[in-house]
Amino acid sequence: MLRTELLETKLFALCDRGTDLPDCVNLAPTAAELAEALPWVSFQDANPDWPAHVAATLADLGRRLGHGV
Repeated sequence: MLRTELLETKLFALCDRGTDLPDCVNLAPTAAELAEALPWVSFQDANPDWPAHVAATLADLGRRLGHGV
């Protein structure tokens, strides 16, 4: 599995289940990787609130990683 695919899958799981934060932190995605994953993760659920939830979750992860997002 490519890093991009693993990261997208883990970020989706973080947004969906909220239990994959340690894995996402350990993967240490760059700010660019988070930005690249955002559109893919945002389209994985039909709930109209999902894109905002994804954006907030990835922004929080970025802050935790020191990206200043």
